Amino acid sequence: MRYLFLLLFVNSLFAQISNDIYVSRVSSDSVSIINATTITTLSVGNSPQALAVAPDATKVYVPNLLDDNVSVIDTATNTIIATITVGDEPGAIIVSPDGTKAYVTNGNANNVSVIDTASNTVIATISVGNGPSGLNITPDRTQVYVANSGSNTVSVIDTASNTVTATINVGTAPNFVAVSPDGSKVYVVNSTSNSISVISTATNTVTTTISSVGSNPRDLAFTPDGTTVYLANEGDTFVTLIDATTDTVSSTINIGDPSFDVAITPDGSRAYVTTGNVVFINTSTNTVSNTVVLGNGIFIAIAPNTISNLRAVQTRIKFPTQTDIVNTLTWNRPATNGASFNIYRDPALTNLAGSTTGTIFEDHQRIPGTVNSYFITSVDSFGFESLSGISTIQD
Repeated sequence: MRYLFLLLFVNSLFAQISNDIYVSRVSSDSVSIINATTITTLSVGNSPQALAVAPDATKVYVPNLLDDNVSVIDTATNTIIATITVGDEPGAIIVSPDGTKAYVTNGNANNVSVIDTASNTVIATISVGNGPSGLNITPDRTQVYVANSGSNTVSVIDTASNTVTATINVGTAPNFVAVSPDGSKVYVVNSTSNSISVISTATNTVTTTISSVGSNPRDLAFTPDGTTVYLANEGDTFVTLIDATTDTVSSTINIGDPSFDVAITPDGSRAYVTTGNVVFINTSTNTVSNTVVLGNGIFIAIAPNTISNLRAVQTRIKFPTQTDIVNTLTWNRPATNGASFNIYRDPALTNLAGSTTGTIFEDHQRIPGTVNSYFITSVDSFGFESLSGISTIQD
């Protein structure tokens, strides 16, 4: 499957970028990197496709369809540090949750290349169905699900043995795959059936089919809490919202144009939907918050701006009548998106411990014998916030 993209960026985009966004540009054989202040364009291989970000956000992997290879980008320098030869017409890639392996579908070779990310070499090639397109991996790293658009099946790869352990019949022309954050279910988009097959990862069987999701559905993404799925529809002018607890369509959002790709920020606050433009959706209200003219059909991957050298130290300050237990956090700023920082005590980011414009935070009067977890978010100059670091201190 081949795509042609043209991107024309405008400054209004910047106000809603709190993470780095990597966009493959097939027509110019390049990748554009967008952050809160700048756009950088990097030359890659011939016809770059659906790219993926490593879990630690240090690398981006770009399959180049017509060069039969993968470009590896160092996100600290935004330079190519390796080029990996894979199979014929690589079209999609996913990185394992621990960052040790990457899996690439080779659409014209009917197989998947397994890359060792430490050595940047292919360590296995796994035969799957006809025309493998999209793929995804379970959070526990044990299974990879591959949509075979030419055989209307999904191949299930056991990552320990690098073998196909199950083949699941789904709808017609399956093309994109998403795994729920808890790893219990897989959503497979059937582009010709206009449906989604829901697969139980425990049994590797289709448990239900969600019909009438939209015309020619394409990419989809779960929110981080696993409650909602956002689905792009190439044949309609709306984005479909699916209640992932009931596996039913809950609503639609009119965006005015057909859509192709979806990416959701790590904190779940926004969805980026590509049309020919990029549409920004506020996920708390499910309304369009901005539309930026970019061009024609885009693959997007989000790289969170993580803080570095995060350290946590606990000290005890003794007074005549009490002891103050103090947890001190220190860190280095991310390259972008670090105007200020919020420190929360819960992953839902509701229990605010404090805020700072610096890179040190002290949390006083902690309770003895307890575990204290901290979730640090970076806030850019426009007020947009993204999760950047997590630390735990145990008394």
